[in-house]
Amino acid sequence: MSASPSQSTETMIAKDGTPLFIRHFPAGSAPRACMVIVHGLCEHSGRYEQMAEFLNKRDIRVTAYDQRGHGQSSGPRGHVQDFDRLTDDLMQVIQKYRQQMDENLPVLILGHSMGGLVVLRFAQRFGHTVSGVIASSPALAPAVSIPPVKAALARLMSRIRPQLTFDNQLAPEHISHDDSVVQAYISDPLVLGRVSARLFTEMLKTMDQTRQDAAMISVPLLLQAAGDDRLVNPDASRKFFEHIESSDKTLHVYPGLFHEIYNEEPSLRQQVLADLETWLESHVR
Repeated sequence: MSASPSQSTETMIAKDGTPLFIRHFPAGSAPRACMVIVHGLCEHSGRYEQMAEFLNKRDIRVTAYDQRGHGQSSGPRGHVQDFDRLTDDLMQVIQKYRQQMDENLPVLILGHSMGGLVVLRFAQRFGHTVSGVIASSPALAPAVSIPPVKAALARLMSRIRPQLTFDNQLAPEHISHDDSVVQAYISDPLVLGRVSARLFTEMLKTMDQTRQDAAMISVPLLLQAAGDDRLVNPDASRKFFEHIESSDKTLHVYPGLFHEIYNEEPSLRQQVLADLETWLESHVR
């Protein structure tokens, strides 16, 4: 892993009173854009320091925050009552930092996995507020079909005991071919192993709604998906992309890569980062 870029941290109070932990990675005195990074299920913003460094070197300042119930943010662990709160939190982060920077500076959002679902849903609800969206291995459908009995039990628990948690069944060995990444994930005390019944059902509901509303995305979009994803279904990304009406859309699917495409072995992630850089150079002046 590369050395951590310089950063500062603070806490922002969400509209419902939940404290959210935020990291800032500056990009010199004349940044070309601001990128807000949204992490995935059961992880946290600290896992994106290497991505922040990559973006900083290209004069893009970065803000990354721990979603509610994750990392150093408050809220019941691995839980959210309503998925829309996650897109509302993202909107509040963007609004806060628009007030502190040049109003002409483009704001981009990048989300991975569940964070990819958040930024895609955000684009459908508030796309006019950002200059571009990047979705990495977005959680648009589970990698395998959920047994009807399990789905029914989850819906029941979501109603009567929404904060009840169960194993998230995210196999660390399937996030990357890079063993150092896998071991760091396993030993990270801020990575969660459980998810609530309500977050589980809210994710499934939002996956369905987001796929149905694909045509609502009109903002420039880069979608990068792992071809050998064992955690989310890459075919859902392909089908979703076909229905997006934006004239400015780009899809890359990487054969053989595992879920965390930015954290793959160096030889495997090279093309992923090159494609990201190409897109950024054509969308950030």
